[in-house]
Amino acid sequence: MIIDTSKLAAFFAEEPAAAFVIEGIRETEDSRYLGQVGLHKRDPVFRFAYWMGLCPDTHFRLEPFSAEEVGFDGIAVVLHQFTASKYQDSPEELLAGWVPSGMAERAGEWVEQFNADIRRRLLDSGQMPAQPSSV
Repeated sequence: MIIDTSKLAAFFAEEPAAAFVIEGIRETEDSRYLGQVGLHKRDPVFRFAYWMGLCPDTHFRLEPFSAEEVGFDGIAVVLHQFTASKYQDSPEELLAGWVPSGMAERAGEWVEQFNADIRRRLLDSGQMPAQPSSV
């Protein structure tokens, strides 16, 4: 499922938005967290309730939303888990959390850091080539 403003509106109609505010990166002994999603510091896996493998499609992205759409202004931080898998032909995304609109630049920096970490984990594990192959 792709997370868009209509999915965010439905989600926040059911869940308390304050519980999903991202105030910064949290670290544990083995992981770094961006909201609800933890990225292992060494292995090519992430945690969202349980550990799951990273793939070359995995990346964080930002999804801005407005009060007219969701009831308040902000930017969702979304983990694009995969575009398709052997079990599912459609993309899967997870809501890591959200930030107020005034934190857009900071959220962008966090997303860049985590995307670089994802790429590094995949390169180190041999799941992603160091250079794109030429056609």
